[in-house]
Amino acid sequence: MRQKHLTMYEREVIEVHIRAGRSLRFTSQVLGRAASTISREVERNGLAGGYEAKEAHRKASNRLRAWRRPRRFDDARLVRQVKEGLFRQDSPEQIVGTWPKDLPKVSVQTIYTFVKQDRPQWLRHLRQGRSRFSPSYRQPRKYQRIRDLKPIRQRPAVANERGRVGDWESDTVRGSDRQAVIATHVDRRTGYVVLAKVMNRSAEAYNQATLQAFNRQPDRLPTQTFTVDHGMEFGKFAELEHARKAQVFFAQPHCAWQRGTNENTNGLLRQYFPRKRDFRFISEAELRRVEERLNTRPRKRYGYRSPANLMTHAVAFVT
Repeated sequence: MRQKHLTMYEREVIEVHIRAGRSLRFTSQVLGRAASTISREVERNGLAGGYEAKEAHRKASNRLRAWRRPRRFDDARLVRQVKEGLFRQDSPEQIVGTWPKDLPKVSVQTIYTFVKQDRPQWLRHLRQGRSRFSPSYRQPRKYQRIRDLKPIRQRPAVANERGRVGDWESDTVRGSDRQAVIATHVDRRTGYVVLAKVMNRSAEAYNQATLQAFNRQPDRLPTQTFTVDHGMEFGKFAELEHARKAQVFFAQPHCAWQRGTNENTNGLLRQYFPRKRDFRFISEAELRRVEERLNTRPRKRYGYRSPANLMTHAVAFVT
């Protein structure tokens, strides 16, 4: 494959041939280059009355370094569009999904690269998800701590296929104090989120906070099933089943992908409540604002419709 730019070796050959009085056409034949290439090289990088390979190579290298291909984000309109989206706490995918038609298109990766290289101060507006390789704080157990549980394989097929609203995946997210937690519930079909602050990880506190969180929702949200892990906060699941007239199913230990919708939502939640935050001091008003933000943000998987919009239509259809 022919090289685009002349090498240092080729320039040394040109210098030798010029000093020997040979023609540029002869030199081009020796190097296998077009005669016009050699002619332009001597004209651009040569010296007055001669040609020196080392100096010619330096000139060409400096010229290449000074040249820069125009980039997408040289357009200030694009920078402003990304900034406004990030400051609304939209993800790059959401920014691209709602991109104005009158602006040149950009990709999600282009936004990430631009922010990292050119606007590192905006990185704090990006979602800070948990490392996929971080070990779980729940260590493997040698015995089953929760009795009479129903395994996930018994969950109805309609729930597995996301065929209805009211099938929830549930978990808890911890803060720096390791005691107070946020209970997260996500509807498998719509992605709708219900959050509850729990001051400790006891099953009683978890059930009480969960029931209060569902009761305060503007619409009566259906609860068909809950899918949880083996944390002790779910130990009194039978009381939750009775109160919400729902069934609670348990995923297999250390199989977080069986609650993938909930794990993804927990990652979104970390953007607002990072691990270093002391959850004991989260107010109910702040929690509701974050809940509303999660439920009203456009989602790629739903064609950039929001979970709140989907749930409203689903509940209206059911009723």
